[in-house]
Amino acid sequence: MSRDRIIEAAAGVFARNGYHRTRMDDIALAAGVAKGTLYYHFPGKSDLFRALATEGLEMLLRQTQDALDAQVPFVGQLRLVVSRILRLYMEYSELAHIFFHEITSGLDDDVLRDINDVRTRFLGFLAQLLDEGNRCGYLQVPNPELAAAGLIGLLDGMCRQQLQHPDRLTPTQVEETLMSMLLQGLDAQRQANA
Repeated sequence: MSRDRIIEAAAGVFARNGYHRTRMDDIALAAGVAKGTLYYHFPGKSDLFRALATEGLEMLLRQTQDALDAQVPFVGQLRLVVSRILRLYMEYSELAHIFFHEITSGLDDDVLRDINDVRTRFLGFLAQLLDEGNRCGYLQVPNPELAAAGLIGLLDGMCRQQLQHPDRLTPTQVEETLMSMLLQGLDAQRQANA
């Protein structure tokens, strides 16, 4: 289907070029469709980005929720979520950065609102997961909503570091470091006294 092919091609082009440097001509070329076909499905770049961002985050959220099993202990669930988000960052680093950070120019207000709505639901999902970790005794997070936003920031920073230094850092090291920070914290003295 042309629409799916366009969205898939757009993901790669946005990931390589960022939002502002991407042109609709670049996407049409990457998708192998005529410009008329592209504009039939998406009247403008912001409409295409909205579809990509909202559908991509919805898919990530849906897949992650579906994969979570009540029989799996909390740590396994948290690791699954972290692993899925890491894969998104590693495959589409620039696009993931755009997804999870505010874009202040170049997008219509209604497009920003739609993207922010999905982002808010995704952060709410992460906050619920962290709150579950509190209830199960795995975490001591005073504000799960704030911690969810911080988790995305940590992932972003760690993934960017790994992508800049792939000879020194692996995605597995990113995942293990993040999980250690989430589950054990940075306070070695507190851990030794526990």
